[in-house]
Amino acid sequence: MSEDLRERGRAGAEETFDALDELWDEEARAYGMRRTDDGLDDRLDAATFSVVDAVRAVAAVDGLHVTEADVDRVADHLRAALDGLYREADESSVAGLIRYEGDNWRTEGQDGEKVWTLATGMGAAGAAGLGALLAERGREQTAEWMFDRAAELYALLEDDGPLTTPTGYLPEQWYDDGTPDSATPLGYAHGFRLRVTATLAETTRCRARRRRRRPRATGRAGRPARSSASPPSPTTTPGTPPGCGSR
Repeated sequence: MSEDLRERGRAGAEETFDALDELWDEEARAYGMRRTDDGLDDRLDAATFSVVDAVRAVAAVDGLHVTEADVDRVADHLRAALDGLYREADESSVAGLIRYEGDNWRTEGQDGEKVWTLATGMGAAGAAGLGALLAERGREQTAEWMFDRAAELYALLEDDGPLTTPTGYLPEQWYDDGTPDSATPLGYAHGFRLRVTATLAETTRCRARRRRRRPRATGRAGRPARSSASPPSPTTTPGTPPGCGSR
């Protein structure tokens, strides 16, 4: 690959990464869905979990730098999106993430947005990926919180989870009454489940190795309740060994 083409790619990545500032809602500490003629559409959207992949990609580019403030912003966004998009049905065991706030696609007969398997998989992948990035930067406490959230969402997609049919398929969506809807199986959702399977398996091995190298002085507190939880302080812990990577 020519240096000219590499430089154009670097410049494009930097410009796109900087443009994320236009979607940032400082008051909500989250990225909005889009910008319109009326300003920022600040609704939470599962598609924005992909910002984790963007940050990891930019961090891997020679000549570009992802600051700790950039990582803090993404961590704040993940926390807001994971909590704000989470929904539990009253009529069944269905639970998971909705696509975006105000999604009324095929919601007749129920009071709110439907849970989507793909959105749930994207949230699990985003949390696991950010956890790996935080661990690599020595920020294990916040990384553990993200890994825990990823595992919780992943459990909803497992073979015995509430979002999987008795035949082992992931439908696109679920009604609150426990009825699956639309494309079944949804290959995209199955792909995300495989991705999270691999990521969590690797991070589990990494976490075990780090714990053997550095015994904890005190036990880690349980994850805070979803409704009012805040992730641990993002401050880097001196001396914390880096993560060993993720898929």
